[in-house]
Amino acid sequence: MENFKVICFVIFVNLGVYCFACENDDTDFQSITEMCNQTHQTSAEKLLYLYDQGILQDENEMDPKCFLRCLFETSFMVSLEDGSYDNCKAVRYFGGMKTDDNSKQDELLKIAEKCGPKTDHADMCERTYRFVKCFITKGNEYLRGEVTVS
Repeated sequence: MENFKVICFVIFVNLGVYCFACENDDTDFQSITEMCNQTHQTSAEKLLYLYDQGILQDENEMDPKCFLRCLFETSFMVSLEDGSYDNCKAVRYFGGMKTDDNSKQDELLKIAEKCGPKTDHADMCERTYRFVKCFITKGNEYLRGEVTVS
């Protein structure tokens, strides 16, 4: 079994997809959300609007952006070492809010991979927000059938 994981890792690294990151994990997003909200108070309405529309109502407000950063860092959706995103975990978290159709997960993963490199920004709160904004916006377009992912 260990050899299979290594082979899977090598194959998927070459494709830009990390097999080990796509395994089920036991991340407690509810507890993480509560913890991050204590530090960066953000109303449920603001988050629901972001998750639905892919944009914050007030893009100058930093607390929701830093809330996302906290969520990503605490849940290990982003590497603290190199700033790379765990696309599988991001798809599981944000994609799971949009669809429970597992056949769409591969396409959502491709969207996450495309959004990651385009979000290079010195401020990690802004960088995380740009990734989420890109992923949700492009994911919504894909799920509505407006675009295809190649």
